[in-house]
Amino acid sequence: MSGDGRIKLETIPHSIIGVVLSNGELDDKMAMHHALRHVMQNIIGMPGMWVETAELTQFDNLDTVILASDVLWDNLYRDEAVGQVVHPSLEEAAYLRFGAPVQIVPNHRK
Repeated sequence: MSGDGRIKLETIPHSIIGVVLSNGELDDKMAMHHALRHVMQNIIGMPGMWVETAELTQFDNLDTVILASDVLWDNLYRDEAVGQVVHPSLEEAAYLRFGAPVQIVPNHRK
């Protein structure tokens, strides 16, 4: 994702609903609430497993890569996940996620 939150590359999710969503057969809201959203279709060692390949993608200095399991995408909309990354402070990201001010308390354990 670029520094301004523009998605440069997105791979296909490995869940049944993720594949259907990437094919445009469902919208984000329908996929988020679908009863099969948690069922995986591609797991290491599974018969018929596929390895996704993509064209070489050029990343710039301010780009960010979100490397996450499908669990993230099963529970957050794309713009929510991107919003967590592009905002400059934890407080701002927490406010956007939870809709209320959140105080971040540093952990002083040693």
